[in-house]
Amino acid sequence: MPVLNAKEIGKRLLGRRHALGLSQEALAAVARVSHETVRRLEHGAINPNLVTFGKIAEGLQTTVPALLAEKVSEEVIELVVGLPEHEQEIVVVMLRALSNHVAAGC
Repeated sequence: MPVLNAKEIGKRLLGRRHALGLSQEALAAVARVSHETVRRLEHGAINPNLVTFGKIAEGLQTTVPALLAEKVSEEVIELVVGLPEHEQEIVVVMLRALSNHVAAGC
């Protein structure tokens, strides 16, 4: 599995921000980071630390794992992120069960 570099992470952040129709300034405000941090992350000039990455993910209405995942359906992410936390947990259990069922060849 390839390792994500700062440029690839930046592309993902930029793509998600554009999908939400947010400016860099708006993302910075909602994520409680500086506009300069958002700009530098999106350009791949810096790697985010875990705290900053968590804030950015939250500001982008997603999770760190979703931003880092190689193959994740945007539709699934959008559906799950819009649910209350308890219902998100139910969806995860259901997806795991479905995955296990498919892997078993049923």
